[in-house]
Amino acid sequence: MQRSADAEGSIKSGWLNKKGKLNRSYQHRFFVLWYQEEEWVAGAQVEEECFKLGYYKDAKSAVPNGIILLQQGNYSIAPPSNMTKGHEHGLELDGVQDGKPKHFILSADTEQEQREWISTIQGLKFAGASPAAIPEEAEP
Repeated sequence: MQRSADAEGSIKSGWLNKKGKLNRSYQHRFFVLWYQEEEWVAGAQVEEECFKLGYYKDAKSAVPNGIILLQQGNYSIAPPSNMTKGHEHGLELDGVQDGKPKHFILSADTEQEQREWISTIQGLKFAGASPAAIPEEAEP
């Protein structure tokens, strides 16, 4: 299911810098974290129940540049082992994209934003399949 960057019901949204796979420079992207409920069409499951992190060119984009699946027990997030000059508030995220495990290097503009993203995404592990179960201390 496609989701616009300004759709309601997101858990967290904001600007992060994403390091490119081919072009190794950082690109400023708008990220939106939401919960996707299981969806069935004509007796076939078309959406799996999980959290999703979409990234967009800007905050008004209708279609994401990419979506990272944060399936229960199948992702991790932490500060990076190596800091990049100019991107000191980094995040390393392992998730699933296009059915394959992927490693993402992101950075926030401030230490506070870095802590909020890490806390929120780590809190999803405690939520299981329900965004209502995210511990309060994990919410931004």
